[in-house]
Amino acid sequence: MSFLSTHLSAGCALLSEFSPIVDPFGDTNTMIQWIPRVITRVVFISMVPFLVVLLFGSYLSYRYNGILRENRELVVHTYQVIATINDLFIVIEDAETGQRGFVITGEPAYLDPYRSALQTVPRSLVALRLLVTDSPNQMDQVATLEASLEKKLDELGATIALRHLREIGRASCRE
Repeated sequence: MSFLSTHLSAGCALLSEFSPIVDPFGDTNTMIQWIPRVITRVVFISMVPFLVVLLFGSYLSYRYNGILRENRELVVHTYQVIATINDLFIVIEDAETGQRGFVITGEPAYLDPYRSALQTVPRSLVALRLLVTDSPNQMDQVATLEASLEKKLDELGATIALRHLREIGRASCRE
């Protein structure tokens, strides 16, 4: 045996006899048995911050997904209100066009859009009121819109009645 190997093996034997490695958890073990336990605990302790970040990220994701869903529902609601108002204006515009056609030509077929508007406008206003019940400001605006639409329908009805009177007057003059 060489000098180095003799002293090295004697040193290791001396070291193992007089200075055993003590595990922080109270067990006296050899180094080979102790290292895997320390590594396992270090890995576990280092995973704790990762798990905290993962759980916090999951919470934020869940929370923001809920906010996104609420905002999407508000956008859909807004589009429903806009679509209902657009439908109302289309119906009134068609009624006005039919009224003009009747006033100019005297043909009763032109009154179909006006008659349809008399039935459609009240139903659409009820639907619009139901859509905006959660907003007092919008309810006031719907009331203003309703008054304007009633006024417009009354105006259309008055001009149609005048045209009817004109037809009756012409018929009585011919006799």
